[in-house]
Amino acid sequence: MDKRCASSSPFPSLPVLPPIIIVERDRKFLVELNEWISHELSQIDARDAQQYYTVYKQVFSKVSGGT
Repeated sequence: MDKRCASSSPFPSLPVLPPIIIVERDRKFLVELNEWISHELSQIDARDAQQYYTVYKQVFSKVSGGT
């Protein structure tokens, strides 16, 4: 698997991280963020849209510097 890609993608043929990410700090942040998303999604009820919303709301907060 490409080093720039995180562990899993809902679309196996597409990389999780865009290949334009070349700064190591950014790549590491995005890989860790993707791992966190995967972990959180594995813990929720897949049929509950509110739980998905909550996970991605937290991601937005992390990306925008809220937490």
